[in-house]
This record gives sequence, C-alpha cells and structure tokens, in this order.
Amino acid sequence: MIQLLVMIVMAVFLFTCNASARSISLTIEDLFQQVEVDNTEIRIACNEREVAFMRERAEKDCWLPDIGLMLEEDYLGNAYVLDRDLGGGSRSPMTHWGNSLSISVYQPIYTGGELTARVARADAQYRIADNNVELIKIRMKMTVVKLYLELAKNLNLLGVYDENIRITCGLIDEMKARASQGLVLANDVTRYELNLSNLKYDRLAVVNSISNLNYSLVSYLQMNDTDTIVPAIDFDRINFSAMPLPEWRKLSRAESPVLKYYEFQWNLLKSSVKLFKSDRLPKIGIGAAASLSAPITTHTPVLDKNLGKWYVGLKISFTPSAFYKSTHKIQAATLERDHLIDSYKGSEEEIDRNLDRAYRNYIEAIEHVWTQRKNVDLASENYRIVERRYGSDLSLLTDMLDASASKLDAEMRLVNARVDVLYYYFQLKYISGVI
Repeated sequence: MIQLLVMIVMAVFLFTCNASARSISLTIEDLFQQVEVDNTEIRIACNEREVAFMRERAEKDCWLPDIGLMLEEDYLGNAYVLDRDLGGGSRSPMTHWGNSLSISVYQPIYTGGELTARVARADAQYRIADNNVELIKIRMKMTVVKLYLELAKNLNLLGVYDENIRITCGLIDEMKARASQGLVLANDVTRYELNLSNLKYDRLAVVNSISNLNYSLVSYLQMNDTDTIVPAIDFDRINFSAMPLPEWRKLSRAESPVLKYYEFQWNLLKSSVKLFKSDRLPKIGIGAAASLSAPITTHTPVLDKNLGKWYVGLKISFTPSAFYKSTHKIQAATLERDHLIDSYKGSEEEIDRNLDRAYRNYIEAIEHVWTQRKNVDLASENYRIVERRYGSDLSLLTDMLDASASKLDAEMRLVNARVDVLYYYFQLKYISGVI
C-alpha cells in the first residue's frame, strides 16, 4: 500500500513538472520587449528615475510661498518679583492659562540664483537617472541577444550532431552485417564505433551548453526555470544597415548613452557651481505675519486680555562668510569639470575603437556568409554526384556518408556565419546606443 502511494505521488509530481514546462518561441523583437518589461535591473533603474523625477518636482515647489500656522495652549505659573540684588522676592499672581495663534507667510523674490540652480541640478540628476535606464536597457538587450544567438548556434550544432550520430549508427549496422559476411574488417567497425562514442560525448557538451544558455536567458527574462526558449530567427526580415563606419561614429556621438552621461554630468556640475556662487549674493523676500496671544505678560500686572499683532515687510539676508567658505567648493567643481572633459574624450576614443573593431568583424562576417554559401553549393553538388555514383555502385558507403557529413557541416557553418553577421550588427548598434 505504501509503495502504491509513493508511485502515485511520483506520478503526480512528474505530471505537474511536465505541465509547467513550456517551449517558447521568441523572435529578437519579442526578446527585447520581454527584457524591457520583466528584467529586475531595468525595473530598479526605472524606480530610481521616478525618485529623481519627484525630487525635481520638490525643488520646483521651493518657488511657492512658505506658510506657517501655529496654535499653542500653555499653563503659566505664578511670576516672582526680585530686587536687583536678588533679595526680597515676592510672588506675583497671574492668569494660569495662555494661548497663542499665529500665521506667517514668506515669498522669496530673489535668491541669488539659488532656487534656479537647485532646480537645474535636480533636472540634471533626473536626466542622469533617465539616461541610466537607457544605458541598462541597451546593456541588457546586448546581453540577452548574445545569449540568444549563442543558443541558436548550439541548437543548430546539436541538430548536426544528431544527424551525424544517426548516419554513423546506420553505417555501423551495415558494416556489422558486412563483417559477418567477411566483406569488412572488424577493425573498421571498431573505428566507427569510436567515432560514434566521440560524437555522443561532444553532443553531451553541446546539450549542457544549451541548458546553461537557456537558464541564463529565462533568468534575465524572469521566466520559469522549466521554460525552454526556441530562437525564431528570420534572416530575411532583418534589415541590415549598409552605413559606412563614419556614419556609425556620427550616430554614436548623437545617441550613445555613455556620451550623454557626460553631457548631463556637465550640466550637474554647472548648476552646482551656480549654487555655490549664489551663497555670495543677497536673498530678498517678502514676509507677512499675524498673531493673537493671551495673556499680555509684557505688562505689569499681567493683563488677562488678547494681544493682536501683524506685520508686512521686505526681508534681505546676506552671508559674508560665503566668500571664503565657498571658494574651495568652486575650485573642486572646476577641477572635476576638467576631469569630466578628459573622461568624455577618453570615452569617445574607446567608442571609436570598439566601433572600428565591430565594423571590421561585421564586414568579415558578411564575406564569410558569401564564402559559406559557395561551400554549401559545392557540398550539395558533391553530395548529388556521390549519391548518383553510389546508386550505380560506383562509390563506397563511406564516401556517401562523408559527402552527407560535409553537406551538413557546410549548412551548419552557413547558419552560424549568418548568426555572426547578426551578432556583430547588434554589437554596432549597441556601441552606437541605438539597439
């Protein structure tokens, strides 16, 4: 009975695992849409961008007037009246319950550029956060498309191994039959069995690689571990750009998030310098206030009455110490600005080098495709010739199998060459910031 229950539980478990496993066909467009929606790093960057946006809104609110309202209720103890030599004191009874109500308004008019600089700095920080989202997006897109194309290559290689194993198994069976008739040496059979063993070992390595690549992809896409991704690449629907290298460089100057980062950092530094300099300028604002309080304790004896007061005035404040306290802050910002210029130039040079290398690989991959197409044509023609000769008993079975293996290998190399073209094309787009 216990064994039956165990078997039922195992059967239910296996059925549940099989039911939860999915085979998902994804195009590159689907891959990019999925990673933008579900990737954790992109969601974190989007949240940081939302925080920066709200901070910018908060800085803009500083232009609004400051309004203060205070309501106070107090218990007042009896006062003591003392002589100047602190002797001869006497108690002065007074009203014990006091209250106060006040309202104040302050509107900044001129802040020496402080509020403008704070808003500009918050805006630069928001743009840096927004640029960081784009930077992470293109980095994640390049990461998943690289895994995706490697997965496509390995699946293609797996198909070649499976076909070669099938052909080799058929060859071994036929050679064993001929060996029993004394037409083939046993050593020849052993040689092909060794070849079959090597093929199965190499196939296992490819299967493990496919498993690792698939797990990495579903992890980035926030899918289930049991999901299997099937690349759906339609090379005919992909519009490969024919732009020359100078055009790619020009595109990178306009679109690269790496270079845009330095632009926004420059704006951030510029607003920080303005903020430091604003400390040296006067601040002007209009203030108004009204209050109602009781009792009146400034009168002796204390009057149990309400005292109402109000005022309207112009407030001017100035901090002379800012002239020597902000000097080093401004100098540090200036040095950081010079460092930013050097970093920008260094990034430009690095992008140019990467574009040059990727473009050369891209052109080489295109030429490789043309070469592999010719090889496929030659291998197919060779296969047809050998097949015709084999049908006329003019060639050996091994010649037929070698021709078939050569044809499969040429077709595999053509697919891999087209995948390489796709990879280097997306690498060009990634470096330029337009993937």
